[in-house]
Amino acid sequence: MVKTVQAALSPLLVVGAFCGLCVFEFPLGRPRPYLTCLYFLVTWSIYAYIVYYLIDIAQEQIIFLSWTNLTITISSFVSMLVNIFRCKELKKCLRKLSIVDDTLEVLGTPKEYRPLYKWMIGVIITWSLFSIVDDTLEVLGTPKEYRPLYKWMIGVIITWCVTANLLNVLDILWQHSKGTKGKRFDVVRICTPLVENHLLHLGNINGVMLGTVLGYTASRFERVNKHIYNLLENNAEHAGKRNTLILVGQKRVLEESEKRGQRFWIIMHVHLQLSMLSRQLNKVFNVQMTLEMATLFAVLVDQFFDFHHIYVDENRNLLHQIVAKLTTYIWTGLFTAKLFALNYICQTICDK
Repeated sequence: MVKTVQAALSPLLVVGAFCGLCVFEFPLGRPRPYLTCLYFLVTWSIYAYIVYYLIDIAQEQIIFLSWTNLTITISSFVSMLVNIFRCKELKKCLRKLSIVDDTLEVLGTPKEYRPLYKWMIGVIITWSLFSIVDDTLEVLGTPKEYRPLYKWMIGVIITWCVTANLLNVLDILWQHSKGTKGKRFDVVRICTPLVENHLLHLGNINGVMLGTVLGYTASRFERVNKHIYNLLENNAEHAGKRNTLILVGQKRVLEESEKRGQRFWIIMHVHLQLSMLSRQLNKVFNVQMTLEMATLFAVLVDQFFDFHHIYVDENRNLLHQIVAKLTTYIWTGLFTAKLFALNYICQTICDK
């Protein structure tokens, strides 16, 4: 039974914890800060070593030392640190949102935790599949000497979508390489896109977390404003009836007016609490939102450069062009939608 906002968001928070975006909680509601710090240090150390290996040994520095990747790396690292340090404040805001939902339930607005919980699971599955397919398309764009892997990698897309297990896929790739005649299996070419896109995928899940919390807050404003509108409309109708029923049932009319007034002040108090809550969320998310916008603009500029190179470079074969265009279209569409969605949610909260 999903009874609180935090429980409804638990699938997203668990994935965020494994991605280093928030604190581990086991059981739900009991944070484990020391475990989180240890996990954060271990995962980032492993990632730093892999990047160092690809740059220093595999000579892939051209990919990782671009200004776009440096912007994404700095933004991701700072956002993770800020998320961990402000996780306690975020949990307080989620508890206050649960109190607001309890009040709205008493006033007649049912809770929407179950649909939110199911939507979170759907978002996580979609994000996982997108990350896997996108990384596969990146691998398919490797140079000509790795063409023998192309057809088999198309089958890997299906395998990844079903298993969603990167380690198993790499094992299968390694087993396949043993049977490839006269071709050296280069693990670096498989790992490079995965490592390069890792922080982008973390940024996507971070954006989903920000958008979900802010979007749910905006929906609470909408429910409260709807209650206020209905009360004002009912008060206008009731005022006309009260003038015609001064003597008949005067006591009952006065009691209804008093209850309506109490209800109105409760709703106004809820609206005030939501306004204060939105300011607190602004303090929690202001650094992450700023870095997220900077990352989005950097990635979009880089994608526009890719568009130019794709249409100018005529030396690529047909398969390279199709894979490059498809990957660029997916990334551009995703980040454009993300940019507009976050701006729309923030503007909606400001207006309400």
